[in-house]
Order: sequence, then structure tokens, then C-alpha cells
Amino acid sequence: MTSGVTPNPKQMPVPSAKHISELDGVRGLAILAVMFHHFRFILEPVHRSQRWLLLLFDGGWCGVEIFFVLSGFLITGILLDTRNSHGFFKTFYARRFLRIFPLYFAYLAVVFLVLSRWWLSHFGFNPWAHVQPWPYLLYLENFKVPTMFNDLFLGHLWSLAVEEQFYLVWPLVVALLPRNLVGWTTLLLITAAIADRFRFAGKSLEMSFLLNTSTWASLDSLALGALAAILLRSATSLPGFQRTIKLIGLSSTCLFLLCCFREGAFLYYRPVHVWGVLALSIASACLVLHCATRPLSVVSKGFSLRPMREFGKVSYGLYVWHPLVIAVILPRIHPLAPGIPPLEQVTVKVLVMLILVAFTYATALLSWTLFEHPILRFKKYFGYNQLPSDALYTVASVNEEQRLEKSLT
Repeated sequence: MTSGVTPNPKQMPVPSAKHISELDGVRGLAILAVMFHHFRFILEPVHRSQRWLLLLFDGGWCGVEIFFVLSGFLITGILLDTRNSHGFFKTFYARRFLRIFPLYFAYLAVVFLVLSRWWLSHFGFNPWAHVQPWPYLLYLENFKVPTMFNDLFLGHLWSLAVEEQFYLVWPLVVALLPRNLVGWTTLLLITAAIADRFRFAGKSLEMSFLLNTSTWASLDSLALGALAAILLRSATSLPGFQRTIKLIGLSSTCLFLLCCFREGAFLYYRPVHVWGVLALSIASACLVLHCATRPLSVVSKGFSLRPMREFGKVSYGLYVWHPLVIAVILPRIHPLAPGIPPLEQVTVKVLVMLILVAFTYATALLSWTLFEHPILRFKKYFGYNQLPSDALYTVASVNEEQRLEKSLT
């Protein structure tokens, strides 16, 4: 594509002129799914309603896959739209550093330096005394499975390690390969991830843990997001593009539900782990593309509702801080007395989970306002410039990133 191309009115619009607010709502859905998945231990299968809730919240791991697709989509969009700009690598990595590292390392400092001493003084032992910090400091914690999940308040950080490892390598791929070869590379990564899960899924619980947190086995979700970003820039017919992603999205959703039909959305059930994750990732990529191209649809309007967008805006803080919120708040909520009718039990337990969500949101909002956002102001020193003149069809990747930094001020 050259700068001399004249835009066709039936071609894709230039979404960079506006922010895709619906993607905030998709983030909101993802983080709420993850939090309720981690809060589900509060429930007990003593009543039908609690069993149904447990079955629903068991599928909360889907939120992480949605996050991976979103990351692949947005990061690849930024890389494609700015790879010809001056200081491409320096700017990209500096902006990623400012967005991700401060909160992540602040959380590690709280756990290893503050919470460990408090725990020792109050309970007489330090549960992190034998935990090696260097895998967490180097974003390699997903390689210490299954012991990682025994590290108190640290087990959830594996997904951040997967994304950082992806961010380390993927800019090189996008910068060095032509766009069409980047697309073929995503297909190769998707195939490799499926083959990895097909070979090892269901062999043992330990192997399932390893696959769940493996960067290699998670590449299909990240690569499908990247492929969605490429397709959005390559499509020439908006109506035909929308029909195609709708058909693929509905089909992959049906395939995911079919995989979950026998055992529910239990991740370590082999059909779910192999094909269900793939179907979910395809459906998530289609959802992202749908929100980007059909902002007036019923689905897009649902994701643009303010509560969903507000959760999405602070989703990073919600994800990082929610285990500590559980530890601080839950012991202060009195347990249910014996003999309470089952229906009242589930009502109270759902209320407890909602209280945890509220306190986690307050913590994440405070973290954003007092800590994350002041640091992000330094991004103004690492702005993208000299965008390529032939970038005719770009999405709101950079604009969204910049707008999110200002949205809660």
C-alpha cells in the first residue's frame, strides 16, 4: 500500500480518529471473570444454586485468555502503526516499562519486604522465607510450576510473565518482517500452541498446570489478537468483513460451548484445554473486531456501558491487587452460623464476593490515582513520531493507550 492510494468509501474507516471505548468493557468482563474465578472458593456445593455458581465461576479462567487476545491486538496495532517511526524500539519498550513495571515491582516489594515482616511478627513465621524472588524479578515465574501456586499471593502473576515474554520478542518480529509474513507467523504460532496442548493436555495434573502457564501453549491467544490487528488493517470491504467475523465468532462460540458440554468449563478437561481454549480465543478475537467495526451494535453498546468500562480502565490494578484484598477483607467478614437455610447461604456468600469486588476496585482506583498515573506522565518524553505516510488504515491503539492514561484524572 502506498501513499498514493485513494480511499474507497466502502473500505475500512480510520478508527484511530476515535477511541474504541467498547474494548474497555471487554477488559471489564475479563477482569470480573478472573476475580470471581478466584473468589469461588467461598462457595460450597451444598445447594443447587451454589453448584450452578461454582460451575459458572469455574470458567473464569476465560478472562485471562481474553486479556491475551486484547494484548496481542493492541500491542500489534501499536507496532504496525509505528514501526517506521524514529526510535521505534526505544519508544515502545520505554512506554511498556512505564506502564507495567512500576505496579508489578511495587506489588513484589509489598509482598517480599513489607508483608513478610508483618506476617512474621503476627504469626511467628514467614511464608516467603524459602521463596526465591529472582523468577518473579525476571518475569520467569511461569517456569516454576507447580510450586508457583504455593507461593502465597504470587501465583496469579504467571500471566504477566507470559505477556512480558511476548512483549520482549514480538516487536522484533513485527519490525523485521513484512506485514504479510507477520500474518503468516501468527498462523505458525497458533499451530504450534495447539500442537503443544494436543500432545500434553490431560496427561497429568502437573502437566496441565505447566500447559496452563506456559508461554508457548498460550501463544495462540496472543497470536490471534495479533492476527486480528493485521486483518483490520488489510480488510477492504467493511460489510463483508463484518459478516465474516460474525460467522466465525458465532461458530467458535458454539465450539467452545460444545467442548464444555460434558465437564463444564473445567480447564484441565482435555477437550477444553486443547480445542476449547482455541475456540474461545477465536471468539474473543472476533469480539474485538466486532467492537472495532460495529460500535452501534447491541453487543458493542453493552460493552460501552459505564460500569463495564470503569472496571476495564483499572483492570491491571484489579488483577495485581485482588489476592491481597482477599487476605485483608475476608477474615473481617464473619462466617455464616450453622443451620442457615441454603438459599440464604448463597445470598450471603454472593454478597461477600461483591464486597470483595468493591474493595478491590477501590484499591485499584487508589493505586491508579496515586501511583500509576503520576508515573505514566513520563510517557510524554517517549512519544511516537514520524508515522509512516502510507498508514492508511490504523486502529486506535496508540490513541487508546494515551487516552486511558488520562481517563481517570
